[in-house]
Amino acid sequence: MSQGQGQQELSCVVCQEPLWGEGDDEGHAPCSLRCGHLFGRSCIEQWIRRLGRSSATCPLCSAACALRDVWPVHVREPLRTIDAAQVEGAEQEAEGARKRRMAVEKQLAAAHIAVARARLELRRLSDRRPQTQHAARAAPAPGARSEQGARHAPEPSVTSAPAPAHTSSASAAACRVASVPIAGGRIVAFGRAHGSSVFASAETRPGAHGYARISLHDVRHRMLVAPHTKPVRGLVACPHDADSARRRVLTCGLDGRACVTSGESANVLAAFETRSACWACEWDPLREHLVYVAVAARREVLVYDLRRPCGALIAPAGGGLEMARGGDDGGGVRARDASTAAGAHAMASGPPYHALVALGADPTGGEARTNPRGARPLPAAAGLLCASQHALVFRTCEPDGTLSPAADALPLALGGCHALCVTFDAQLARGLVSFRRRDANAPLERGAVHALFARDGTQVGAVGGSTARLALARSALLVDGALRPLVAAGDEATCRPILWSVRGSRVVQELEAHAQPVVDIAQLPRSSVFATCSASRLDLYRLSASAGD
Repeated sequence: MSQGQGQQELSCVVCQEPLWGEGDDEGHAPCSLRCGHLFGRSCIEQWIRRLGRSSATCPLCSAACALRDVWPVHVREPLRTIDAAQVEGAEQEAEGARKRRMAVEKQLAAAHIAVARARLELRRLSDRRPQTQHAARAAPAPGARSEQGARHAPEPSVTSAPAPAHTSSASAAACRVASVPIAGGRIVAFGRAHGSSVFASAETRPGAHGYARISLHDVRHRMLVAPHTKPVRGLVACPHDADSARRRVLTCGLDGRACVTSGESANVLAAFETRSACWACEWDPLREHLVYVAVAARREVLVYDLRRPCGALIAPAGGGLEMARGGDDGGGVRARDASTAAGAHAMASGPPYHALVALGADPTGGEARTNPRGARPLPAAAGLLCASQHALVFRTCEPDGTLSPAADALPLALGGCHALCVTFDAQLARGLVSFRRRDANAPLERGAVHALFARDGTQVGAVGGSTARLALARSALLVDGALRPLVAAGDEATCRPILWSVRGSRVVQELEAHAQPVVDIAQLPRSSVFATCSASRLDLYRLSASAGD
């Protein structure tokens, strides 16, 4: 029976008499038609016979009916209705219960994080206890230093290259707060509007690839988004989404698609077909409706406008610079004119761009500075920094959305290099270029080198140049609480993420090892939380306030 009949369910519409149970009056027992309305049995049968078989209809809704449509309703208690106010009250009570449950779950997640931090602090204090006891036993009494103690005092040792073991928790610069298993991890990213979430590329099921949005409040809560059919190679959260209502994520994959999805509803907001495998993507630093996609078939950066139907292509951005591999100039970056036919052909046939980094405008006016090696500095305007295996290219973002045809080189004397990785931190106004030397005659230079550069492109430091570290995937420039920089990179030999201090070029800490090599590292903007990602695991860490000392 329907809920809107109200008081009519208690009485027969035909005779206006109450509907009694079957034991009281079998002739006036409650019956129902096919439409669901209730009547007394004798009344509705007499109503149908009076109207005839061809014209009999329900007294309430005028639906066609017949004697065979009369079905008895067996009730043990008198019929009663539920008021609409009672229904609304029950719904409000259920909504209140759901809100209380969400609040309890949030408190439980905070309690889990607090317990994890307490366990880490307990482990740190337990590891520090033997050292403290040994120092207390070895320390002489005040004013009682003897010559024998002075003769046996340990002498300081000087090493040419740092080679630490797994650093103990007593001097730890970062502590792990969570570990999340993932499948097919490759890229990890944070966003300004996604301060409570971290994104990691993953394979949701065979043939479905995308990313997993993991909550930082409770890592057990995650949402899977799979807009691609092949592995994802680019994952960027929109930096222009300042509020939580608009949380967009740009992804590109080897299936030749670039998609803009919602980080909240997992809906695909826009999709672009590039007809070639995509290796990197980035948002425009000034305009939120422009996105850039680097394709693998040719050295090009495609520009798309989200305001146009289907994200229409504006213009390809070709050309670039080639990094010199030795010679009279000792290695460096030299410009190549993309306007000539030979230069354009070489740029199109060279290694494609595998990294795109958006740089905002330089308030200090970087283009006024010069470089003694003759390389042009980065202009002060906002632009896009593109990296391939042997080249670094900076292209200025034009007002119409296209990229400038003329490219400017980073004035960094990198020499012959391979597998460039570029990142930039707007809070520090510093960038990081990671590469590997290709000189087979110098085995100590086969490791990864991490060079820091300012916004205008001038080099300000380098770490790890003489170590025996192996190849890396994507490094990161971390910032501690005192705004001191740290270089984070993965080591293929030990599968450990390593933290380097820019001051003194030393290893600060080797973090927990993964089962597979670490492929990406990223930090939450303006926070001490950062993540390390491998193909099977995602670890979340928290930097100490003095990690960069």
